[in-house]
Amino acid sequence: AGAVVAHGVSSAPTTGRLVVQVQAPAAVRVDGVEVAPPLVVGEARAVEVRAGAHRVEFVGADGSRSAATVEVRAGATQELLGVEIQAEP
Repeated sequence: AGAVVAHGVSSAPTTGRLVVQVQAPAAVRVDGVEVAPPLVVGEARAVEVRAGAHRVEFVGADGSRSAATVEVRAGATQELLGVEIQAEP
């Protein structure tokens, strides 16, 4: 019987989770990529992302927009909950 040896295996996480929730119908994009399927109002959705800064954009059904930049640490969860999108004047 032979021994199984793992080479170059790192147990340190390189990703984290971003939890997003909207209070009105809106498309959500993380780093320009739309979250699919679309979020339901009040639903909190976790998205796995690489550790680091991420731009989260929200586009409402009426064209209103909001955006935030969030820092996600490896192995951690960052929440962006209850986002309200304001129509631009």
